[in-house]
This record gives sequence, C-alpha cells and structure tokens, in this order.
Amino acid sequence: MRFDADELARIVRHGPWPPPFERDATNRVSGNPAAIAFGRQLFFEPRFSPGGYISCVACHQPDRGSTDNLPRARGLAPVDRNAIALQNLGLQRRFGWAGSSDSLWMASLRLILDEREIGGNAAKVARVIHTGDGVACRYRAAFGADPARQNAEAVLVNVGKALAAYQETLVTGRYSDDMAGSTALATRAVRRDLRDRGKWRTPSLRNVGVTAPYLHNGVAASLHDGVRRYARWGEKRQSGDDERDLRRVDLADGDIEDLVAFLHTLTDADGARRPLAPLEAAPCD
Repeated sequence: MRFDADELARIVRHGPWPPPFERDATNRVSGNPAAIAFGRQLFFEPRFSPGGYISCVACHQPDRGSTDNLPRARGLAPVDRNAIALQNLGLQRRFGWAGSSDSLWMASLRLILDEREIGGNAAKVARVIHTGDGVACRYRAAFGADPARQNAEAVLVNVGKALAAYQETLVTGRYSDDMAGSTALATRAVRRDLRDRGKWRTPSLRNVGVTAPYLHNGVAASLHDGVRRYARWGEKRQSGDDERDLRRVDLADGDIEDLVAFLHTLTDADGARRPLAPLEAAPCD
C-alpha cells in the first residue's frame, strides 16, 4: 500500500530526516570545506599503497553504492569482511563491522595502515603529501600548516581527518521523500541473546538494495537470499538442543517477499550511483 499525505506527515514528525549535521568534536576540520575537498582528493589517491594503485575507492566505488559488489573486500589482498557502504557515516558513533573505531578519522587510518588493504605507513603518506601534484597545497588550505614542517605521524593523522571530513558529506536523500511508494509491512518478534551485544555493528539499511552481496562475509548473493537465510537458520536452531542460542525468525514465503520489497524502498534517488561534482581548483599561491 502507499502512504497517504496524513500518514507521511506523521512519519516526518519523527524527524528531521536526515538529522542536522553535527561536527565531530575530535576532528578540528570536520565540516571544513577545504578539508572536505582535500579528503575527496585523498579518497582517490593510490600512491599511499606500495604499488601505487590501491586507494579508498577500490572498495568504495561511487557507481556501486560505495561498495565493490564482492563477497569480501579486496585491497592488496582479500580481507575478512564485506565492504560497508559509506553513506550517512556522520550519524554513526562506532565504525567498522565490529565497531572497533570510535571516530571516523581513526577508522580511515586503520584502512591506510592495514597490510591487506592500502598497506601504507606514516613515512610514505607524508612523502606523497610533500611531493604529490597539488596535494601539499590542499593540505595547507585545510590545516593552515606546511606538511614539510610537520613530522610524518602528524601528517598521517591529518590525512585521516581530511578523509573523515569528506566521508561525512556522503549522505542519502531524505527518507520521507523516498517513502511515498513504500509497501507497508508488519514483522514478527525476534528473540535476542544479550551475549551477542557488542559483537557486531549493524550497518545502515539505506541503499541496501544496490550493495549486494550481503552479510559480513558476503555469503548472501541477493536480499532475498539474506532474508531467507535467517528464516531458515531460525528454524534450524529451534530443532537443536541449545535453546540459549535460539533466535526465532518466523517468516513465511510471503513475509520474505514483503520484507525484500520494503528493503528496496530504502534506496534513495542516487543510491546506485552517487554523482561527483567537479573538484574545485586548490587555492594555491
């Protein structure tokens, strides 16, 4: 069914959607236009990697919903988990599949330094910033400092903060605008085990319809496979001996189809491909 004007008005009153932007108190360039422009350039910068060909965009591609459509993300080597979409990260407080980083800039640094992902290090990052075409200029505009006069660790941290400033700008469209054709769906109760709290940070479902495959290891090729997998798994656990681990998900075939249809309505207008505006020239002397 479609929501009528009165129903949409009641939904919107729970907003605003999206919530107003709040600067990251741990990142002094959060919301800074010069840092955002610098971070965007760094997002596509491959020279931090040993071979000079792996950048953030390798796993977070704008034309694939900011994912890579692989079961497990691959930088210099395959990693353990599926690439998480980047939209609306500014609304999060923990980052990564396990929520292991409490700031977006720290999560960005982890990916630069991970030997399976970008595989960089502070010295190499600082060298690229010192010598790369136009990069030092954007660094000075963002941080008001000459990277050649800072140590490598300070430059690395600032690179992470610029990347975070850019990623905060990757937001989806207004959910209320996208809901007009949504299917109404009532779901049943799910039992949760308190011992599972903190094991996983559940990613946002916004744009989930265009970021296949699914689950942390990409084992579900489609949304239908992912939902169906949990319905079957719940049934299997009910027949086992260990009732403590039971998660009851009672979904008939029609429920599964309805849930998948609803999940597809969470795709915003640019969910499949996020357009990139031309990058303005750096304010170099």
